[in-house]
Amino acid sequence: KEILENNKYSNYISRNKNFKEIANNYISNDQNVSLSMIGVKNDDPTITKLLIFDNKKPVGYLNENEAETYSILTNNNPNVIIKHECEKDKYITVKVYKSNSKYRLYKNNFYIDLNMDGEIVENNCDIDLDDINEYKKITKNITNDFNNDLNNFLDKTKNLNSDLLGINKKYYNKYRKRKKDYFMNTSYKNNVKLNLNKKGLIFEVKDYDR
Repeated sequence: KEILENNKYSNYISRNKNFKEIANNYISNDQNVSLSMIGVKNDDPTITKLLIFDNKKPVGYLNENEAETYSILTNNNPNVIIKHECEKDKYITVKVYKSNSKYRLYKNNFYIDLNMDGEIVENNCDIDLDDINEYKKITKNITNDFNNDLNNFLDKTKNLNSDLLGINKKYYNKYRKRKKDYFMNTSYKNNVKLNLNKKGLIFEVKDYDR
């Protein structure tokens, strides 16, 4: 309980999945699972990795950025933090407080439509967020960043043959026939949309001459 409390904002935890769901997916041949791994950091137990499976065989880990992407895709974590580097060592931090993903399957392609609602919680970049054009520009840049993260996540899981998103299961539900290699042998296309709430709390960190 203490470990979970200390890691309650970690993307390595499956919040919206209960034990029964995880067990069913583990047993299922249509969807792979991920499990949180506990390690030690600074002499304290903590959740350090997300172990992913091909069928029932562990095949690799998701790093923090990949786990973040996975959390958003599965609507798993209601407060995912995304950091966008606008220039060297300067970042804008966005909290995604809501995400909704839909999957469409058509012949040899599957499509992911992802909508995210977020707010800027910290800004130490030289950007005037009261300027609507600057706001649109940073929204576009963060969206492009996340789209790249999504592509990297899908490429990695395909290379490891780990269907974490249950694409094969979605194929079965649509066509009522099993095709175990559908996820591996189909192409994907993404449509990512980010809505930034300007009413969010914004911290602007500026450099001052000393």
